[in-house]
Amino acid sequence: MKYLSAFISVTLCTMSLFTQELPIQNGELEQTSDNGFTMWTHQSIDGSNAIFGVVDNNELFGSTKALRAQVNALGDYQYSIQTKSDHQFSMNADQKVTISFFAKATYDQEVPFLKLCLSDTSVGSSVFKQASFELTQNWKQYSYTFTTSVSVPSYQISFRYLNANSTYLFG
Repeated sequence: MKYLSAFISVTLCTMSLFTQELPIQNGELEQTSDNGFTMWTHQSIDGSNAIFGVVDNNELFGSTKALRAQVNALGDYQYSIQTKSDHQFSMNADQKVTISFFAKATYDQEVPFLKLCLSDTSVGSSVFKQASFELTQNWKQYSYTFTTSVSVPSYQISFRYLNANSTYLFG
């Protein structure tokens, strides 16, 4: 099995060094309901096959629960299987947001890749941002800083799963 665990923290800061903390602590991966995590939405479309759930065990890094995405088959597009935060946040022109998370993976064949995305469907693809990460078998902190040159009213964070026959965990 392939595993990915993540601790997600987001910090928003402007070029003038003003820092604002977003309302997405520990990725909101401690709040669950009967349907899974309360602030995350899952997608498996266009011929893909994925099973999402909640894991609670001692292997998790910095969390007591993890979001589990078992990817059995990829779909027609890179966005066919993804997990998206329900939190929305705005960014002014020349503002930065840094997203950091801890992750690890185990795999039998291909090294798993994960794509971190920022998107705003109200604006369209002109403000879409992305970064890809090659996962390792040991815990590692991944981080990426996005900058936008225009104001964006409602960015959302999403993770796209890029390898079939893999199980990803965020915690």
